[in-house]
Amino acid sequence: GIVSNDFISKLTELQHLDLENNKLTGPMNAMLATACPKLRYLFMGQNEFLEGPIPSEYEQLKNLREISMDKTNRNGSLPAWINTSWTELRLLDLASNGLDGEIPDLSNLKELRFLMLQQNSLSSTAIAPTIGGDKLAVLALHQNANLQGNLDGDYCGNVDVITTDCATVQCTCCDTCCDANGCFSDYNFNRLEHEDGNWADKFERSDYSFDPQLLYKDDQGNNSGGGGN
Repeated sequence: GIVSNDFISKLTELQHLDLENNKLTGPMNAMLATACPKLRYLFMGQNEFLEGPIPSEYEQLKNLREISMDKTNRNGSLPAWINTSWTELRLLDLASNGLDGEIPDLSNLKELRFLMLQQNSLSSTAIAPTIGGDKLAVLALHQNANLQGNLDGDYCGNVDVITTDCATVQCTCCDTCCDANGCFSDYNFNRLEHEDGNWADKFERSDYSFDPQLLYKDDQGNNSGGGGN
């Protein structure tokens, strides 16, 4: 069903909303921004919302720490206001949508640790150094066919896990290189992307659950490694 305004309007003190991986439809609710100004954790990913851009009203959610909108049929460009309004973000997951255009300047997101932009239609000729600060741990850019640039100087040695399309983006340290049809080291990246069961530990999704060194362990507890090109 839909996320109704009547439901949202009663949640004025809400700080954590997790609706991920349900069967929600209709437009992505824009009233969240005015009805729930204290929101810090917003997870709406993996729902069949109507196609549309990231709601412009979400610019008002200035307390956000983590937001997930993967697989929600988002299209259009990444709004420039992310860099001025979501400056407290630790996690931004917009993977597997229809987003296009340039990756905007995200240099004000100094707390950002996890940036998931893979499987969109983003383009850029100068990726670095416009993303985050020195806390960035996971940078997923793969399967964006129009993405170009060089990640070596600003990210190699500083980011734990990097994935991109190495045919068009220079990245000698990338953990996973992908093309339009698939990825190498699928096992490792799928574990990284889909370990949702570990995220929801207590009320806040914990940092350790997204630690690549933990997520790469197989079912027997053995470390399966980060792979290479």
